[in-house]
Amino acid sequence: MKIIDLVSIFLLMIVSGGWIAVCAVFAPAYKKMSAATYIEAEVLNSKRACKHFAPALILAAIFTLWSMLTHGDSSMFPYILSGASVLLMVTAGVFVKLKVLTINHEIEKWSPAAPPENWQAVRAKWIHYHGIRTILGVAAFVLQAVAVIWW
Repeated sequence: MKIIDLVSIFLLMIVSGGWIAVCAVFAPAYKKMSAATYIEAEVLNSKRACKHFAPALILAAIFTLWSMLTHGDSSMFPYILSGASVLLMVTAGVFVKLKVLTINHEIEKWSPAAPPENWQAVRAKWIHYHGIRTILGVAAFVLQAVAVIWW
């Protein structure tokens, strides 16, 4: 395996693993929080997550494309898997931008002392969107891992 391949898998592991943690740890905890605690935690966590996950996802896509180019033959099965992985990463990034970040920006405007009446519905949608995003990220990781092992 080439360093490029390992870096692509490592970055995808970081992203998909972090997203799994959000779904497995943070989302269930958020369901038990008061509105004020949820708002404060979500605003802090989202700001930190955006600083780390977005660059890691972009770099993972770049390294996966680079891996594809170094292996060459576009008719090879691993090449197709890597291409599908990149497509899933791009889809996840666009999905996050259009759906998840829209909710994050909405929550940033909320006051912990006076949450909107629909805060629980918004939280449920946020959790649902994170589940979709996580499925996309894990699928991208699995496809690239299989491609690298296959090569």
